[in-house]
Amino acid sequence: KITGYVRVSAARGKKKSDTIRHQPERPSFSRKG
Repeated sequence: KITGYVRVSAARGKKKSDTIRHQPERPSFSRKG
C-alpha cells in the first residue's frame, strides 16, 4: 500500500502532466493522490 502511494505521489510531483497524458483513460489515478 505504501509503495503504491509513494509511487503515485512521486509521479504526480515529478511528471504530473506526463501522468495525465499517459493515463487519459484513468482520471481517478491522477486525482487519487
